[in-house]
Amino acid sequence: LIKAQRQNNKCILFEAVKQSIAYTTSYIRAVVSSSPLTMSFASSQYVKCFGKLPSPNVKSLREKTLKYLASEFQPELWHKDPVVTLLKGDRLQNGTETNTLDAFGRVNGRILHANSTEVGNIIQHVKNYRSPYTDLRSKIREVEKVLISDHAGFLIGNQALDFGKQDGVTEIEEAIMANEVERRLNDILLSDEVEKGTIEIRRDIAFVGCVSNFSNFLDLFRKVVRNLELGVPCVVLSRSNTTQHMYRWTELLSRLLQHHDIDPGMLSYASCKLDDIKKILASNPSGHMLITCSRDLAATIKSEHPNTIASTGGPNTLVSTELTPKTSEAIRFSATIEHSGQCTALRHAIVPSCSEDEVRQMFDDVQTATDPTASLQCGQFAGIFDIKQNVEDITESYTKHPNQQVYYRVGDELPDDGIEEYWRRVVVDVTTKLDVDSLAAWLVRNQPISLAINGDKKMACELFEKTSLVVYTVGTLENPALTCQARPQEAEVFGEFPVRRELARYTKFPVIVPSSTPSYNASYNVAYLESLEPSSLSGTKVSYIKELLDVVESKYVRGYCIVIANYLMDAVGPKTGFGSRTTLWGLQRPPIIGMMTNLRCGPNTTVDNVLPSLIPFIITNARDQVQVSVDPSNKALIERLRTYGGERVKMLEEDESLFSKRTDRVNGKPAYNVVHTDDADMKELPLVGQFLSLLFPMGHIKSTDSNDQEFINYFSSSSKWLAIAEE
Repeated sequence: LIKAQRQNNKCILFEAVKQSIAYTTSYIRAVVSSSPLTMSFASSQYVKCFGKLPSPNVKSLREKTLKYLASEFQPELWHKDPVVTLLKGDRLQNGTETNTLDAFGRVNGRILHANSTEVGNIIQHVKNYRSPYTDLRSKIREVEKVLISDHAGFLIGNQALDFGKQDGVTEIEEAIMANEVERRLNDILLSDEVEKGTIEIRRDIAFVGCVSNFSNFLDLFRKVVRNLELGVPCVVLSRSNTTQHMYRWTELLSRLLQHHDIDPGMLSYASCKLDDIKKILASNPSGHMLITCSRDLAATIKSEHPNTIASTGGPNTLVSTELTPKTSEAIRFSATIEHSGQCTALRHAIVPSCSEDEVRQMFDDVQTATDPTASLQCGQFAGIFDIKQNVEDITESYTKHPNQQVYYRVGDELPDDGIEEYWRRVVVDVTTKLDVDSLAAWLVRNQPISLAINGDKKMACELFEKTSLVVYTVGTLENPALTCQARPQEAEVFGEFPVRRELARYTKFPVIVPSSTPSYNASYNVAYLESLEPSSLSGTKVSYIKELLDVVESKYVRGYCIVIANYLMDAVGPKTGFGSRTTLWGLQRPPIIGMMTNLRCGPNTTVDNVLPSLIPFIITNARDQVQVSVDPSNKALIERLRTYGGERVKMLEEDESLFSKRTDRVNGKPAYNVVHTDDADMKELPLVGQFLSLLFPMGHIKSTDSNDQEFINYFSSSSKWLAIAEE
């Protein structure tokens, strides 16, 4: 309202009044509403968001891209029209000019890094800008149609040139379908805010740190467009390499927004050096930083900006009981996809009794890629570009293939924890001894994104139950699984989760795809939570927790526990997928290998602190996988948990020294997760799907075969799927 008055802008005034009315109405409705949040992962409403998706014209996408590369792209443009800061519709062009680099370190254009005055202008915008919008879906979705119909070749082509993407067509094909699923999730989220009044979306600026290999879907659509349509302003941050193609789509999107009369302050591009980006982030700690990157980079960013939502990599692994021509091809394709530039590219293979000669022969037939255009023309996706790369950091323990840019190491032992991923270099560790328990423990400690298992269904189920990855693919020796297979639009849900115990070091929440991006910076309406009573529990399945709920002092926290319980009763159990591959997906228990989740409670911890993390275990089949560690001086908490939790709560009395020694990563008993409940922020409680992603695994397991009913019957009966425990 103040902004409208200052600018004498009736459009902004109308939007502000409309927003004020909506919030007031939501608050009133919250008092009487008892409807649970409906769009969290695996809920019944989440499931309804799949199916009946658009059918992309893949041939047309490829033709438009090849036309753009052949006759429309102007190489000199990236030099003559350098990357600059875009702020409130203006181009800031007084900074320091330098070269931009592609994914392989080659100069491909110019960039103007903002000077100190321009950085100051960005900071003022980030600190002071307030979105005038709650709902931009109509306009933004019109913009989205134009991006796909008129500019797909531009998007795919620029990414191909900047990153060296061989198959950007498939990314846009899948984005067209996945975007529809996430639009539906956003619709539900906004309804929960505006119509039901159960949640509040924080519309602080979202910072977007782009990934280079999947920027069109993950950054342009998931992080920027999905935020903008619910009124969340965005600042896209420049990169040290491959920054050209995301700048070009930001510039295009900015023009389209202005063409649709959307305030230009809603989208900015910060062309800055790293130190200045840090200053910009520090100026708005409430803004969530959305980034897909390495674990090391995520840890650095999270340490300085706690509201970071990061997706990180991991050493993707393939297991095969035998080496056959088909499984050899699966390993080769998985390792070389996009010149080892796909997040699910293989880093580690386990093949019993495989020799070094067999590994060398495996990579004899690696495809060579001349350039991205040639790859697009012939449909290539797993070629190695014939370019000189820096390999000085690849240790001498790896053997270079005599004719290919491939490095491998063969041995009986599993790789060391935390192995280097060697991004855009094809480097593979091959383990020749298969011990399921040792492998499961290694997978838990290293948390790949993807695990492919070929040749043994029983072993696949055992690894599924003893680990907590997001993507599992089960194949046969004749039709083997690759590590690089996931179609989130068909409920092959995807995510790049860090190691569970170390998760808070890298991200505020792990990210599952598909999901509603604005939901990661949303919280519950206080009035809604306070309106819930134990009688609001759905049915009688978990009525045994009512006495425990009665001892919660805060109505706000008690309501949150009720929302958690209702959500779990709705969401647990395996669901089937919607694609050509046979898929099961959903919430899962922690690995069933004897490792515990430890809820640590200090001298001053209250029931209100610990119960939101404890309730999900008490009411599910994960009950035996949690223990509450309480400082002996906290008599009040010990008494309440004993009296009202009974045998359902496994409790240890130990001081901080004993607890630290017992759960020490090196000398103690391995812990799956350690949750310090004193650290819980009880002021703004996150949406239940995000909160439970901190405690439980989620993801999918699929067969490489279609209509595989035997797979469904076998894996749906696994005890790994989270289920409600009665009494």
